Amino acid sequence: MSLRKKYISKSAERGKLYRTDNQINVKNIFYPGDLLKASNCYSSNCNFINIDKPGKKLLTYKQMVDDNINLPILVIEKNNSNKYTLSESIYNRFENSNRYRLVTQQVNQLNSHFDESNFENAEVFETEKFDLYDNKENLIQTTRKSGIPITTIWGYHQTKPIAIIEGASYSQLMQIFNLNPNDPNSYKELEIVKKSNLDIDDVTENELISNLNIFKKKLEPMPFKVTLYAYDPLIGVKTIFNSSGIKENYKYDSQNRLERIFDNNDKILKEYKYNYAPLSIPPIIFYNSEHSKPFTRNNCGQGYDSDTYDYTVPAEIYSSTISLSDAEQKALDDINSNGQAEANQNLQCFASECPFTPMGGLSLTKPSVIYNENSYLVHFSALINTNGIDPTSFSSGAGRTLGLITGTCRPSRTQVITFDEPSGGMFGDTPANRRWEVRIDAVGNVSAKLVSGTITSSRYGYINFKFHFSKN
Repeated sequence: MSLRKKYISKSAERGKLYRTDNQINVKNIFYPGDLLKASNCYSSNCNFINIDKPGKKLLTYKQMVDDNINLPILVIEKNNSNKYTLSESIYNRFENSNRYRLVTQQVNQLNSHFDESNFENAEVFETEKFDLYDNKENLIQTTRKSGIPITTIWGYHQTKPIAIIEGASYSQLMQIFNLNPNDPNSYKELEIVKKSNLDIDDVTENELISNLNIFKKKLEPMPFKVTLYAYDPLIGVKTIFNSSGIKENYKYDSQNRLERIFDNNDKILKEYKYNYAPLSIPPIIFYNSEHSKPFTRNNCGQGYDSDTYDYTVPAEIYSSTISLSDAEQKALDDINSNGQAEANQNLQCFASECPFTPMGGLSLTKPSVIYNENSYLVHFSALINTNGIDPTSFSSGAGRTLGLITGTCRPSRTQVITFDEPSGGMFGDTPANRRWEVRIDAVGNVSAKLVSGTITSSRYGYINFKFHFSKN
């Protein structure tokens, strides 16, 4: 069958008009066949290769058309001010199958110039990478634009997420629990996964929750945000331990409808009532779908942030005999009325991330990560390249200056800490054989002296400064 005959037209989604904020926008959605057509790939001389430009993964598009996979790839929108936005989903074919995995999403730079017929030279950047999948096609690691990885552990026979760990890569997490970091299915040997597979009643559910607590305690010394879940698989979520330390217990009535949500102290956070008036003719009842919106505190003050609180209205909490949109609006009204107040009440404020400027010819291999974990403890992480530096400068005298911390992460007085350098580096091969003495003064100057171990000046040599220090 020729490529032309196999092309599936989606012209109904090209140039579609929709209204938002009292203006009319035009949306163009491009599918694999659309993009092949835009590159004149219906002739025998088309070069089916993947190019790192928007809408130019021609080999992948041809494979998708051949496999009858018709996923949206490129979306270009134009508002009534003739301003364009572009978003692209990039897929890879999985081995030799007809399955495709989403590997990254990207959007245009604000100053990029393009339109719906000339987009391949648009300047784009990644917003999220989808790094790793298990054998059930569950996504187990993503990486945000900030570079922070998020690992998801799937339980209940790989059907539901039971742990989401922000800040930890999958391989890092598996190493912590002494499992194979290179096997995307080794997480199934975690105790929390095994216990979730056995969860059939209150007794087995309590065993799972006990193991979830053990799992969380093991990760507490590390700078991760951990959210944990337990379910009644036939009903819904039963317990959530969110990353802010708040525990929520979900209770259902005899008809398996959500009735109450309790906190750690059995205080009712939300309560739902179901009242139905008798009617001579049963009405059509519309129910809301699940809605969720993240909130941060809006009263922390300048220079301070908070964690994120996800306020969720589960499906079928609100109903309407008028229309589906009326039921959905009730759920959205609940979020808008109560979400911010819940975040302000339950989240703590902490100082924002602080800049770090290297000095003395030192250079960072990737951006430093320095932030206040709380009101008294600062997390410091910087990866420094050893190429061109004098290794003896770190061991002679008082050592050498690393750089300057600015912002709210500076200590109130000079802090001196000693730490053993963790293994890692840019390629994961920095040996863990160095001990350091680090000094941070009240101005924010950071200096380091090598106490033991060796440094080699090398293009691929790195020093992994990763430690915590007190602000007080």
